[in-house]
Amino acid sequence: MELKNIKEYNPEYNKDGTLIWKKIGEKTSKNGNHLRKKKQYPRISIDKIKVGNYNVSEKILNKSRSLYWKTKELIPVYLSYDFKLIGGFEQYELAKELKMQKIPF
Repeated sequence: MELKNIKEYNPEYNKDGTLIWKKIGEKTSKNGNHLRKKKQYPRISIDKIKVGNYNVSEKILNKSRSLYWKTKELIPVYLSYDFKLIGGFEQYELAKELKMQKIPF
């Protein structure tokens, strides 16, 4: 998984939980009438997130730490409608590490 600067790209999750990045300021249509704006992600209490078994990539976790210290923003996690964690396991771990009460989703 590739991590990019959240100040320059909007992270979005595919249904399968993979993360994609969309450049802020890029044209969103072929005719170029609209430019992509920076997204504001809602926040959720970390206690409301339901977690099953998951694997954390140390490589991605380390990149996430580095990116967080540069941007002071956490990449959002991907949740199901009933708040089950589908993607962003490393972000969830980083939020716990930082003792955050709420995280973006």
